[in-house]
Amino acid sequence: MTKFYVFWGGFAIVLVGIVITLIGNYRRALARENAVEARRAELAAVVPAAAPMGAAAGASESSAAFDPAATRIYLRPEPVAPAHELTDRAGPAGPLRGTPVLTCLGGRQKGHRYPIAGIGLSIGRADDNDVVIIDGRVSAHHAWIGLVDGKVVLRDYQSLNGTFINARMDDSVSEAALIDGDTIFFGGHGGDQYRFVLE
Repeated sequence: MTKFYVFWGGFAIVLVGIVITLIGNYRRALARENAVEARRAELAAVVPAAAPMGAAAGASESSAAFDPAATRIYLRPEPVAPAHELTDRAGPAGPLRGTPVLTCLGGRQKGHRYPIAGIGLSIGRADDNDVVIIDGRVSAHHAWIGLVDGKVVLRDYQSLNGTFINARMDDSVSEAALIDGDTIFFGGHGGDQYRFVLE
């Protein structure tokens, strides 16, 4: 009979401990939630009323706060063909003037340069690629950039998330002739961004 009381006594102590822990967790969560709501109310009181649309349009971009962790999208310096024509672009006429290079503009490999010569560059997540991009949105063997008939061509290897040129994120390309200054995303927005240049 003593074992019976010891067992149920121990069980009751454990059960009381669990209940006390749950109540403490609930009170802490409630206190955090109240603190967040109070902070939101403080911030709402501090933030000035929104400016009219005309005033917002006239404000300079430099007045926005700088966020070093934000993703930056580098656009071409000059206008390009509409997105639906990207796969039909002719590329530069005549022989290439300069060495074709793929340069990483942002992300883990920022500043890396990859000359495009010989058999071209294989690009993907797998270690056997010339350009290895550690990003879950990039396929193991995502794309290839190389010389075809005197032009630099980008070919997507039927990747899952696509390859995009010049921040046109609604139109993935399967093959396109690259033009000096083109920007390229492999796997979508938010990952490493590359620029094709002739040096």
